[in-house]
Amino acid sequence: MKRAGKLLLILFGIIGVSVVVIPLIFKDQIINKFKEEVNKQLLADVDFGRFKLSLIRDFPNLHFGVEDFVVTGRDTFAGIELARIGDFRISLDLLSVFKGEQFKIRKIGVENANIHLIVLDSATANYLILPTSEEEEIPTEDTISTSFNLALKKYYFKNINLIYEDRLAGIYTEINHLNHEGKGDFTEEIVNLSTSTKIDELTFKSDGIALLSRVAVASDFDIKINQNTMEFSFGDNFLELNDLRLNFKGVIRMPDENIETDVEFDTPNSSFKSIISLIPAIYYQDFAKLTARGIASLTGKVQGTFNSEQEIYPKFNILLTIRDGYFKYPDLPAAVEAVNTDFRITNPGGSLDNTLLTIPGFSMKLADNPIEAALMVSTPISDPFIDFMFNGKLDLGTISKLVPIDKSVELKGLMDAGLTLKAKLSDIESERYDKVVAEGRVLVRDFLFKDPAALALPVSISKAKVVAQPEHFRLEELSMAIGQSDIRATGRFDNLLSYVFKDTSLFGRFDVSSKIFDLNELANISTDTAVASATEGTEEDYIRLPDQIDFTLTASADRVLFSDFDIGNFTGTVTLSDQKAIMNNVQMELVGGRVLLSGFYDSKLPVPVFDFSLNLENFGIQQSFQTFSTAKALAPIAKNSEGQFNVAFKISGPLNRDMTPDLTKITSAGSIKTNNILLRSDALAQIGSFLRNQDYSTLTLRDANISFKIENGRVFVTPFQVKTGQVTGTISGSNGLDQTLDYDMELKIPGSAVRADQLLASLGGKAPQTIDLRVKITGTYTNPKVSTTLGNVVGDLVTQVKEKIKETAEQKVEDLKQQINAEAERIMADARAQAERIMNQAQQQADKVRADARAAADKVRAEGRAQAQRLRDEAKGNIVKERAANEAARRLEQEAENNARKIELEADRRAEQLVQQAREQSNQILTEAENKARVK
Repeated sequence: MKRAGKLLLILFGIIGVSVVVIPLIFKDQIINKFKEEVNKQLLADVDFGRFKLSLIRDFPNLHFGVEDFVVTGRDTFAGIELARIGDFRISLDLLSVFKGEQFKIRKIGVENANIHLIVLDSATANYLILPTSEEEEIPTEDTISTSFNLALKKYYFKNINLIYEDRLAGIYTEINHLNHEGKGDFTEEIVNLSTSTKIDELTFKSDGIALLSRVAVASDFDIKINQNTMEFSFGDNFLELNDLRLNFKGVIRMPDENIETDVEFDTPNSSFKSIISLIPAIYYQDFAKLTARGIASLTGKVQGTFNSEQEIYPKFNILLTIRDGYFKYPDLPAAVEAVNTDFRITNPGGSLDNTLLTIPGFSMKLADNPIEAALMVSTPISDPFIDFMFNGKLDLGTISKLVPIDKSVELKGLMDAGLTLKAKLSDIESERYDKVVAEGRVLVRDFLFKDPAALALPVSISKAKVVAQPEHFRLEELSMAIGQSDIRATGRFDNLLSYVFKDTSLFGRFDVSSKIFDLNELANISTDTAVASATEGTEEDYIRLPDQIDFTLTASADRVLFSDFDIGNFTGTVTLSDQKAIMNNVQMELVGGRVLLSGFYDSKLPVPVFDFSLNLENFGIQQSFQTFSTAKALAPIAKNSEGQFNVAFKISGPLNRDMTPDLTKITSAGSIKTNNILLRSDALAQIGSFLRNQDYSTLTLRDANISFKIENGRVFVTPFQVKTGQVTGTISGSNGLDQTLDYDMELKIPGSAVRADQLLASLGGKAPQTIDLRVKITGTYTNPKVSTTLGNVVGDLVTQVKEKIKETAEQKVEDLKQQINAEAERIMADARAQAERIMNQAQQQADKVRADARAAADKVRAEGRAQAQRLRDEAKGNIVKERAANEAARRLEQEAENNARKIELEADRRAEQLVQQAREQSNQILTEAENKARVK
């Protein structure tokens, strides 16, 4: 007995030591395998916090945990977090750890996680982080090599926040505070899985429409899983959405690519109150105190085969019935009553085109305002048939008598609507209007909405009227205001039904006018202070235009406020199409001048681009410098200058997130015509000091015609003629965003400019009539470096005086000097002519390179558009294929645009290289000629 006691003590001691020692022995092995597996399996950057290993926490399994587990995307999603998991835990079968081959996972847990799943318009998803290859076969279960084997008995998720953002499908789902756990032995052939789920808030949006908003979810599901036959059997299970409880039962089988379904659901009670709990404005406003009555039921059944690839769908029948619905808040005077409807959606199976939606009647009273409607939709895929009716009058001021509204909210106005529509979409698209019934109107008067929590600005509509006609929906009148911006508009929507049912672009034409349009106010109309989506980061984002809108707006405004610009008398035509704004013949008054503009802004690309042609007339140089940040960066000399100018130029390139041009990447070319501009700068001041004549510390440009271009963050000025007073010559060069200068000035100035003529006259001599002044300006704008060929001009003149005194043959010397000067001038004239020929030839070659590139780029764009249109044409008639084809077509057009831009940018680089080489050759010729012509 004593021996047995000792053996037990020894055994417990061994176990105790093992519990402590085993985790230490195998910790490095497990961590290394975990890291190796993650790095092998994921195309993402993974970061870990602290690792934990224990036998005590889940004995006899080995518990392994990781804190602060972060998965960050690469490439397109670089820097964007896919998941941040506070605590990730797994329990491993201890025997499998000893064997060291495959670790069997018995339990998985995730706590305190934020997950953001994103699908872009290009179908690229941030969660597709497993390596794939188009050439490789998809690995089967038998061929996948992994160090871990799933032998689960329990899993759980605690405090999980998830966002699923599918921009391609137009779906947005947000889950706040998900808690879910499941228990079942997945080592068995038959798994009896028991799950429990709670979600504090669930939001689901489709194409921007909130189908569920901040809904509380709870469910208990018991599922019998046959892992061999892939059959999932549901017992009596439930799902709660706010106060609405649904019971589920049935079976789902997945024997092959098909999914066989036989599932039904219903509401265990017939309470109208449970149905209206899905309305956030009601559920979150003293829902428990709400008085409600009426009968409501929701039932559904789904049965048959589902195969998404073959577009086979099961039959289904869903019915919502409401009878004598009524609800009223105890502290409010009015009620919603007499709510009656039958909402049914059915499909006999096979194609989604067999779906039939019917609402034979819907009626209710809102504070004694009667509303009635009816709807039937059939063949929704191939050729939707719509039979719709709506009649109702509503005093919006009564809403505050129906549901609790914050005192800061103001809502009022009268709405009167009566619409009837009965038509096949094909009849509308084929303009068979004799077969289309479309009549009625929607009228809104004296509307006002103020809600500081929702919108920073009040919205008012004095009158709006829309009239339905077979051909189109006509906006007869709109007079509204948002903040201080007033809007008046008329126009029409040409294909509203095609837009709703066929996923096409919405076409419309409108005349819009305004006395004052404050874009600064409108840009900040939303008071939503939520952190920007991780895909955009924390910076201000680009303005993205809608992708299925094709509107032509003929616009005019007496005054437009945008950023620091106060724009007057704005007129022009703006077309919105496929995320692009195209502007034609836009005119406006700005900073005392007039602007004429045409071009486009394209927001479809990941980094939006613009391409404009502009004429600026009678602009003041001081006002322009103070108003335009581009002028401050690219023309700093304007800061202390005066005068007016006209400029005609083209400019294109990408934008920064704050919607300003990316000056390092824009390209531009044009010409400036000056009108008596007075230039001042430190560099010119140095020239005046050098000549000991302050008259030359400034430069006046009268009627100068200056050609320029902007590339790679530098402004290049081609040689232009200067003629002001007794000064003539040419100026050329460049300056950059970094404020560096590289300018050449070749001027002829009067000999009196050096203040030496009086000295010569007192000795019987005479100053030269003109002097060649060659100036090189480098350095920076604030610290210029000025060099000139007139460094010894005064000394040269004194030497002439000495020679006159020493030489008796003064006239001969003068004659000789005139001959030398004449020869020097001839040398310089020949050099200038040769340099000009070289520059002209280089410019012609550069222009040809650019023209050839534009033609090639236009051809690439045309081919891309043609291929894209073929894809769209081939998919017509099938809504699923149309969506995929539209996306593929957009990608083709985007790829063609990118390739075309590359061709143009490469041509610009080659053209600039030609011009730069010619400029260097010309400068060398002029320098050599100057050395030959200089009088020694």
